[in-house]
Parts: sequence; structure tokens; C-alpha cells
Amino acid sequence: LIEPLGFTLNEKKIKRAGLDYWNKLKLYIYSDFEDFLEKNPKAKTRLYMATTKAEKTYSEVSYEEDDYIMFGKESAGIPEEILIRDKESCIRIPAALIYQIPFLLSCMKPTDNWALQV
Repeated sequence: LIEPLGFTLNEKKIKRAGLDYWNKLKLYIYSDFEDFLEKNPKAKTRLYMATTKAEKTYSEVSYEEDDYIMFGKESAGIPEEILIRDKESCIRIPAALIYQIPFLLSCMKPTDNWALQV
């Protein structure tokens, strides 16, 4: 999770949402995007940013182990100043699939990372 967050981690709903696997989750919180990149060097070259503004769809990418997929907040997405750094890493996920993401994430094994590391 990259700050600033739009929620607090001690909120009852957040804990309840991860009830089955909360104790197995490897949760990392970064102070900002630069902090995330500094602590995850592979993300500098293997980061895909999910955005409605991308021309390339998620299915046009050849993903590799340890790739990252970053999602922004629902209401605004990933900040524009981050997206413009590398437009080639932007991917579009059709709206029909966006609503399935919470389900897909809930099916991930506990060793998977959110930020989302593939």
C-alpha cells in the first residue's frame, strides 16, 4: 500500500474483509511512490499500471514472475504524474473485469503480494 491511503488499516471493515487470511498477509506500507520504487527495485522495470487511460489492454502483456500491477483508488485512479512517467507500462482492464478484481484477489494464495506482485 502506498500512502496517502484513503482509509485506515484499523477500520473494522478492512480487518473483516481479510478475516480469513489477515494473519498470513505480508503487508508493506510505503510513504510514497518513490519509497515503493526504492524498496522494490524490480518495479522500476516490471511495473504495470492499471488505468482507464491506457491504449494497451492487460491481455497484450507477457507477464513474468515478480511483475507488479498497480491499482489506484476507485474514485480517481493512479495519479497522472505517476502515469506519465512511463506510458508503455500502462494497461487497461475492461470495466467488466474491474468488478471481478476483489474476487480474484481473494482467491490469491497468501504468498502473493498486494501492490500486486505477479
